[in-house]
Amino acid sequence: MKISLNWLKQYVDLPKNLSPEELALKLTMSIVEVEEVIDLGGQLNDVYVGKVVKIIKHPAADKLSVAEVDIGKKKIQLIFGQLAEVHEGDLVPVAQAPTTLPTGIQIEAKEIRGVQSEGMLCLDSELMADGEAKLNYFPAGTKVGSLVKDVLGLADVIFEIDNKSITHRPDLWGHYGMAREAAAILGLKLKPLKLTDYQEGQDADLTIKLEDKENCSRYIGALVGNIKIEPSPLWLRHLLKSVGVRPINNIVDITNYVMLELGRPAHAFDRHDVMGDTIIARRAKEGEKFTTLDGQTRTLTSKMCLICDSKRAIDLAGIMGGENSEIKDETTEVLLELANFNPSNIRRTSTALGLRTDAAARFEKGLDPDLARLGLDRIMTLILEFIPEAKLLSRVVDVNYDSDQSREIDLGLDFLEKRIGQAIPKKEVIRILESLSFEVKDKKDSLLVKPPQFRTKKDISLPEDLVEEVARIYGFDNIEPAMPMVAMELPADNPSQALERQIKAILTQTCQATEIYNYSFTGQKNLTILGLDEKDYWQLKNYFSEDQKYLRKNLFENLIVNLEDNLRFFGSFSLFELGRVYLKETGEFQAAKDSQEFLAKQPKLLAGLMVGEDQAVFFKAKGLAETLLDVLEIKYNYSNKAKPAFKWLDNQAYLEILAGDQVLGWLSLLDRKVLNRLNLNKSAAVWQFSFEALLKQTQDSKKYWSLAKYPGMTYDFSVAVDQKLAWAQLRQEVLELSPLIKRVELFDLYQQGQFSSGKKSLAFHVDLLDETKTLTAQAGDSLKNQIINLLKKKFKAEVR
Repeated sequence: MKISLNWLKQYVDLPKNLSPEELALKLTMSIVEVEEVIDLGGQLNDVYVGKVVKIIKHPAADKLSVAEVDIGKKKIQLIFGQLAEVHEGDLVPVAQAPTTLPTGIQIEAKEIRGVQSEGMLCLDSELMADGEAKLNYFPAGTKVGSLVKDVLGLADVIFEIDNKSITHRPDLWGHYGMAREAAAILGLKLKPLKLTDYQEGQDADLTIKLEDKENCSRYIGALVGNIKIEPSPLWLRHLLKSVGVRPINNIVDITNYVMLELGRPAHAFDRHDVMGDTIIARRAKEGEKFTTLDGQTRTLTSKMCLICDSKRAIDLAGIMGGENSEIKDETTEVLLELANFNPSNIRRTSTALGLRTDAAARFEKGLDPDLARLGLDRIMTLILEFIPEAKLLSRVVDVNYDSDQSREIDLGLDFLEKRIGQAIPKKEVIRILESLSFEVKDKKDSLLVKPPQFRTKKDISLPEDLVEEVARIYGFDNIEPAMPMVAMELPADNPSQALERQIKAILTQTCQATEIYNYSFTGQKNLTILGLDEKDYWQLKNYFSEDQKYLRKNLFENLIVNLEDNLRFFGSFSLFELGRVYLKETGEFQAAKDSQEFLAKQPKLLAGLMVGEDQAVFFKAKGLAETLLDVLEIKYNYSNKAKPAFKWLDNQAYLEILAGDQVLGWLSLLDRKVLNRLNLNKSAAVWQFSFEALLKQTQDSKKYWSLAKYPGMTYDFSVAVDQKLAWAQLRQEVLELSPLIKRVELFDLYQQGQFSSGKKSLAFHVDLLDETKTLTAQAGDSLKNQIINLLKKKFKAEVR
């Protein structure tokens, strides 16, 4: 948004020694972000009001003329062409060489066909970026030698404001609101707006009906006659141009001026185009067409609001007027509109139609309901100033369904001091708040503060909001910095958080797995891939999309999508996620304090998947799980007796992981049906742990001891056993045979070829060690024979 310094000066007398850059810094440090300070007249210091003294034809060029021009301090000679129709005695803008104009034109003193030229006549387009290609003739009485930038109002400074910094402050979307802030920051007085009394008319009746009260809660209208459409005064046109608004005519310019002054959009219709002097605010019909002022025909929905007369739509509410009722050169009577619209509806409509306007930008922030009447009074003041013969033809009709926005906030002085960090004198606090138009009542230890109507509830509703107001005007630089007084205490132990960090470190650093963060939501597509029923899931009432319709029951509903996405880039990979799931069971957390209701059960799970070329990926996933459990020092074992936890797991490759009798989790392959739905020719292993179970079983029992003083020995065994025998069971039995057996490690598995059906070959190491003495060969052989006897009797093994 652009703010004109000249415009601000209409409402507050700024100190003469205050530079624009200093003012910009004060605004930035207190309320808005000033992105740039633009000096509009900085390159017009050598352009003067010149009086043409004498004109002669150029002696060597038929299409050129030579003029002697008085620029006040001296007379100069310049050459001009046929584009400018200049006569002796005319007052025109003249640039004296050498200089550079705002448009980049460099003017040098030079000789043109034997005649010296010391300057140039300047067109409007050469003085300002949005000017017209014509020569501006100054009226008689304009002082010769005056700087053109002063005469035309081009000696202005523009502050470029970052719109994001005032999103919550609709009152700052106009110059008067910004002037109010500047006055408060500088400790100056804000000048009241100039308002003229006017008489309501009785010559016509205006009817206003609000059928869509939800989106149009207030509408003020009035019929004005004796209008003469003509250009606006020069000062107004230049102010509009300075902030990027193109002047059109006096009536349209007045409505734009008031919008940029008060932040309050208004609209004027040609009364003769408003059928029956009737205004109706209604919802658009689905698919209804409407042509806006920019000539574009737009297709509307039933959620959009239209302003209509008795027969047709004439305005897209709060965004842009209609082409069928715009102000024309022959317009003699107008209908003025100042209405309040639903900010959310304005935002949605503007976005849906791709139509961003200055009016929409302000309405979507939420405006003060009472600003509508002030806007009308200000428009009428300017109309009567520009067109003295204008008058109201009707009474002012005000249909108002807006609720009262007044409120009072109790601001404790102790509360204020604690929040700011130092005491501010009560008188200064009251002065600051009153300078911002707050009403303040002194209650000794607190202040009862009533915000002005133009500060909406979304902006000011809590004591904390008032703390911010006081602090920013008092000046953040005036608050002495101090370290907060806090107790130096060790943070409380959080075993759950520590375990979570440890697990992530093990899986990412040691196991080279990639952590995934998914939403807690899932969709029907994901459930279909896994063959799950949506009836078992909690459905959200206000879900964002079909892909986020349900709360997840396990982590694989989203991990399966991660699997599909990553296959486009990688042939093999390992993913994991740690997060909560939501079951249709009663949990342990209360819905609210002292409530008898409980939230759904929300266990935290650790799950992952691994993709490989064949089913060997199952053993890689098993190695990952074992590495995790070993580092966490959890004593575990496997069971292949349990059935798969879910129907999308492979029945033939499923292991339950236990710590004693407690189930820690499981390990499996994805069922081939799921892989087919994903068009996946690879294999995928999946695993899952209960985080609560891991937290319960993990331990830190590491002890450090010296290396063994005595040598041990290792025996290798190769046995043929029943194919259904689990290695974990055989390993456990061997370990429990003697305390001298320290490790049993499988190094080869063979189950095809010369073995009869139903047999497999296991090859493994057994490490023996006696920590008190050297283990003899006889003792070692004795243990070896015990192991062989165990394998033959317990598992009917054939020792090879």
